[in-house]
Amino acid sequence: VKNCVSAAIVAEEGEEEEPEHIVIATVANAHYEDFLHSWYAHLLKLGIGKHAIVGAVDTTIARACQSRNIHHYPIGKSRAKIDEDELAWGSREFKHAQLAKVLFVRDLLEHGVSVLF
Repeated sequence: VKNCVSAAIVAEEGEEEEPEHIVIATVANAHYEDFLHSWYAHLLKLGIGKHAIVGAVDTTIARACQSRNIHHYPIGKSRAKIDEDELAWGSREFKHAQLAKVLFVRDLLEHGVSVLF
């Protein structure tokens, strides 16, 4: 689907591209667990939950995804024990976390899917 701005457009215009070639991705850590559950519930309501994948930053989110059968991919495993203070804007750890997100999307693209992130 070209130039998607929302998951609803993917649901409406999904005929353009084979649905199995579309992935709707997000990244979350334990602080965003409520967001994750809401995000996934909305995708299910739109009928496109099977296209969701979560970049799980920590084991809390990985377990949450596993318990709800949400596809997930561990990213930033080495960062799981870093305190929030160490992820301050512009810090080295913050930059590493941002790189992990980019690599997550790159890995998905390398599998030949279109990614809505």
